[in-house]
Amino acid sequence: MERRRLFLWIMIFLIALYVISINFPFLMTSNGRGGVAFSSTSLFLALLIIIVFYSVDKKFDIEFGSRHYLFITLIALTSFLSLYFAVDYYDKILHVVEPMMLSSISFQMMRKLKIDIRWKLIFTFFIIVACLGIFEIAEFSLDRTADLHLQGVFLLNDSGKLILTMDPLQDTVTDMLFGATSSLAYALSTYFYLRKRPKMPDSPRGKGADI
Repeated sequence: MERRRLFLWIMIFLIALYVISINFPFLMTSNGRGGVAFSSTSLFLALLIIIVFYSVDKKFDIEFGSRHYLFITLIALTSFLSLYFAVDYYDKILHVVEPMMLSSISFQMMRKLKIDIRWKLIFTFFIIVACLGIFEIAEFSLDRTADLHLQGVFLLNDSGKLILTMDPLQDTVTDMLFGATSSLAYALSTYFYLRKRPKMPDSPRGKGADI
């Protein structure tokens, strides 16, 4: 329990420090997403993710490991920064890396299920694919209602104007493809790793707790 509290405060500090340091030069100017308003919202959402993750771990006694707290911290840090319009294909990099980290978290949440490891990995894969679909629906809805330029790939030119470099449909399909492939890679690699690993006596943490 003390370890969880320590992780919580460390992550809150790191998220606050990181978001402020990244966005500080843009706080008084437009960064393509609303300046101060976007920076404040980014920090709030990142902290909310960490708090919810910690609360779920505590409430349901999932016993997330250190790597899972690291994964959710990285996801929170990278998902709400104003780098989408500054770094080409930043969004595509996230759609490769984050589904793999989310797969590890999802797999850990199913550790107490008394089913074959193959079914746990299959469920993990489809859970992540479903999350990708929900995420893309949310992006579409926010674009329609608030015009946030979440779908499609945009870059800021020297004059501060957004330039479309990938159309929304291609962006959505590419994101889904990258995310599904990443989750499938996690499922396959984990399956073959567990097959080759010597069988150990059951522990309180359950099978797959360290993946």
